Amino acid sequence: MPAYANGWYAGCATPDDFSKKAEVALSGSPYFALKFDPFGAAYDLIDDRSLSAAEMRVAAVAEVASKRGSSIMIEHHGRFSATAAISIAERLAKYSPLFMEEPVHPDDYEGLMKYRNRVNLPIALGERILTPSQALFFMKEHLVDVLQPDVCNVGGITGAKEILDLADAFGVTVSPHNAFGPIQNAAWLQLASTARNLLALEEFYQWYPDWKRRLVYDSTPIEDGKVRVPDGPGLGVKVNEGLLDELKLEPKAVDVADEPVWVVRGTWRDRDGL
Repeated sequence: MPAYANGWYAGCATPDDFSKKAEVALSGSPYFALKFDPFGAAYDLIDDRSLSAAEMRVAAVAEVASKRGSSIMIEHHGRFSATAAISIAERLAKYSPLFMEEPVHPDDYEGLMKYRNRVNLPIALGERILTPSQALFFMKEHLVDVLQPDVCNVGGITGAKEILDLADAFGVTVSPHNAFGPIQNAAWLQLASTARNLLALEEFYQWYPDWKRRLVYDSTPIEDGKVRVPDGPGLGVKVNEGLLDELKLEPKAVDVADEPVWVVRGTWRDRDGL
């Protein structure tokens, strides 16, 4: 199945940072697309300087991607007002992103409708959906073009399959949210292989910490921008039970960090990050 890359831009701040990391990501494997969040620490609103910095990052990645026959996808992480998201879309439309992911706050349905009416770019969302009926709402209201359910959030294999089938009935493309680890990835490899309306599968595999690949004996690598569906029993992968014992930890309080847990590490920078 075709794969698009996420997690590849850790530590990036400047356009040059993004360009160099994009070159590395696409030199190893010709991914279908590169997805990334170019907005630094902007939240809710975005001023012109931050928007200009975001555009320069997008331009740098788009240039690399186009040379490699790849595309780009813009991640917003569901953190902008409709007004800010619209201004972002107006500035970035020229780079032809395949989709704009979660452009507005996840509970701002009126804002999403406003965005839909003003922006002529595909909208991707769905990782926060918990039930098939929630997925149905977004499709019936024509608020999503690329649906991104998460098998860990929607009731497992059965709930995810129901949503994939609903999306097929509505003619909505799917590109599952697949950000957590090798077992979730194995589940999506099996499920996504049944989806006739699949765009591409999100993949962090190349940028996993080593232990995540070792957990499944590195059995689902990305090759030539694609990932093969494993054909073993169950989810198709064998779990390294011995490694699980090695990785056991006692619960402990998590320190409050300056950077939100939902951003790719090292990218939460004020304005242009310089």
